[in-house]
Order: sequence, then structure tokens, then C-alpha cells
Amino acid sequence: MRTSSERKTVCETVVECLGKNKAVDELRPDDWGRLRQALGNGKSPIALANRISRVKTAFNWAVENGYLERAPRYGTEFKRPRKDKIRHARNAAPKEFFEPAEVRTLIEAAPQPLKAIILLGINAGMGNRDVSSLKLSHFDSSHWLDFPRPKTGLLTRMCGCGLVREVLQGYGIARLP
Repeated sequence: MRTSSERKTVCETVVECLGKNKAVDELRPDDWGRLRQALGNGKSPIALANRISRVKTAFNWAVENGYLERAPRYGTEFKRPRKDKIRHARNAAPKEFFEPAEVRTLIEAAPQPLKAIILLGINAGMGNRDVSSLKLSHFDSSHWLDFPRPKTGLLTRMCGCGLVREVLQGYGIARLP
């Protein structure tokens, strides 16, 4: 939902700044410069770069699907922030990590199958979609987890050992298939 609300916000800013009835061919580099200024108000270089990418993606989609004859000429004022600015902003942001004691507290307090989901996230780098796609056939009898990631198709292979037992208990199964 976050992505769709961000896209909506960017679209509203584009319409507000460039005008609802102005033809794309009439837009000049100074219009795009004003839009960049509006997109960046109070935002980090990372957020500005993402917003500019969203705008350009929408116009590229319109060209590729025949809604526009050609891509707009953005000029030099509608460029993403330089990579060094983005790196500095990323490095300045506080790191968001759980301390080991916090993770242990989460695991101890979590009911099954949430405990299994936390363990899969920590030990196998799995997210919600990965866990929801997980099948018992991905666990073999030698305590290994072989799992092709749904998004990328890349194989995740990890030794489950105690983790396998926890996960299977989370699914309500006492032993391996």
C-alpha cells in the first residue's frame, strides 16, 4: 500500500505543479525544474530520486504504450540527485537493526507460527511472501531447506537443523515428511 500511496502523491504533485490541462508537448525544462522543486520539498535526496524515477517511469510507459508520440524533454533541471548526495543521505540516516537480545525477546514472546516466521526471516532471509510460498516439500529428510524464491527464482539452500524442527512445529507437524 505504501508504494501506491506514494505514486498517488507524486501524481497529485505533477498535476498540481504542471497543470491538469497542459499538453505534454508544451512542457519546457523550466516546468520540469519547478516540478523537481515541488517533489523535493522537505524530502531527502533518496526520496527525491525515487519521486523523479516514478514520474519518468509514468511518461516512459505512456510512450511505450502509444499514449504519447515521444518522451518529454526534461532538460537539465529534472535530474536525479547525484549519487554522492544519495550515499551521504543513506550514511547519515540512523541504522535500524534489532539487537540480539531484542530478537530473543521477540522469539520467546511469539506464538506459533509467528515464531517460525521470525526464525525463517533471521536464518534464511525470508520475507512474508517467501514464507507464504513455503511448502513442506522444501524441507528434506536431512534437515536442509531448498527453496526457490518466488520473486527471483533464486534457490535458497540452508541447513535447518533445529530451525526445521521449529518451523515444522509452527506448521503443526511434529516430524519431517
